Amino acid sequence: MSETWDAIVIGAGLVGLAAAFELAERGQKVCVLEAAAVASGATGSSFAWLNATGKTEAGYHRLNAEGMARHRAWADRWGDRAVGLHRPGCLSWAEPATPIAVGELRASFEALSSFGYPCRWLDRSELRALEPDIAFGEGAEGFLAPDDAWLDAPRLARLLAGEIARAGGVVRERSPAAAIERSGPAVAGVAAAIPVGRVPGLLVELPPDPGAARIDHIVYGPDEGNWHVRATPSGGLLMGADDVDGLCGERPDDATMAAGIREVLERMRRFAPRFDADRATRSASGRVGVRPMPHDGRSIVGPVPGVDGLYVLATHSGVTLAPAIGAMLAEEIVGGTASPLLEGFRPDRFAWG
Repeated sequence: MSETWDAIVIGAGLVGLAAAFELAERGQKVCVLEAAAVASGATGSSFAWLNATGKTEAGYHRLNAEGMARHRAWADRWGDRAVGLHRPGCLSWAEPATPIAVGELRASFEALSSFGYPCRWLDRSELRALEPDIAFGEGAEGFLAPDDAWLDAPRLARLLAGEIARAGGVVRERSPAAAIERSGPAVAGVAAAIPVGRVPGLLVELPPDPGAARIDHIVYGPDEGNWHVRATPSGGLLMGADDVDGLCGERPDDATMAAGIREVLERMRRFAPRFDADRATRSASGRVGVRPMPHDGRSIVGPVPGVDGLYVLATHSGVTLAPAIGAMLAEEIVGGTASPLLEGFRPDRFAWG
């Protein structure tokens, strides 16, 4: 028996579910198709740092700041615990001899300040007061972005799936979309033409350990590999490093995975000397998520040229951006109003067909 839907969303990651939820909120009958399970892809393997801190290009910064504001609105609606929102702030620092220089970090801080983004410059003593287990070297300086947060993204994804069902929609897991048709011609090849690459990311997770180093904020180190760490919902630690991602690839064998985990743990020991990397190795687990990355690094949001009724949402920083771009696209589809924040992020900047 055929079914009729106002909108069909392909993919039950956070971005797809946010768009589907916002469409359902606007009275649309929505079906979400997911090849595997809710949050089983990039959403479930994301560091899930909610921020506009790492985005100093004005248009992209504004888009990410809007994403953060909408996350807070969802938390106001359902509660921090229900949506999995944790608000410790993010701490970044540099030292005179580190690959990331103090002047470079200061320039980022000044750019963020010029946008009105909350952040506070810190000297070494202030850094040490905030994170006592990190060994900040002589001349260390940095800044705190107090509004930055992290998200238990699978928890929010499950909440949105439930809200879609309550609004009369459906989320169908293990239901891959084989083709897309609209009034005749198949456009299944459109997905392959979307200019998005695949960027693997290794995350290393540690269970709670009272004897381990304590981390109270989202912390980004000053090394060339962009090492980062935060807490987990259970009270353990989650960490990664961008340069290790490239070494592991999408499907590392056991030896490569073990080497990647060990390297990330050694970074932790470098910055937090009391951290026992040897003991941590025995309990650490690793997982690789594949993140979508538009070829020009900028989000792709809007109607696909030449295919009436087909829209695309593809972006890095999807966990931060999901509620904003989901709402903007839903408003465009239902109300015909395009957000000015999407200027510069439309699909028509690429050659299609």
